[in-house]
Amino acid sequence: MDIKIFIGSEFKSQFKRLAKKYVSLKKDLLAFQQELFDNPELGTELFPNVRKARIAIAAKGKGKRGGGRIITYRVDKQTDDSCEITLLTIYDKSEIQSVSNDFIKYLLSQL
Repeated sequence: MDIKIFIGSEFKSQFKRLAKKYVSLKKDLLAFQQELFDNPELGTELFPNVRKARIAIAAKGKGKRGGGRIITYRVDKQTDDSCEITLLTIYDKSEIQSVSNDFIKYLLSQL
């Protein structure tokens, strides 16, 4: 399967903020993206095609459970065996326990 990963604007701004706090985040994101290539259905489904996945933040030293969360949106292409995954947002679990359904709907409306 051919997988393309895109970065949403909310993700960019939150990632930039968190990367200042956690120096390992850039490397952690690369590892997360590899996990997505290996398993495009990574995480828990919140809405159709919207998933919440855990990401380990090495600088925190708490693994995936105490690390961060990434909300993704997946679109399967009908013409070939491919999909596009957009990283909608990222957050630190210690800052935010979960995101609201309204916020997720807002992120989807921005696509």
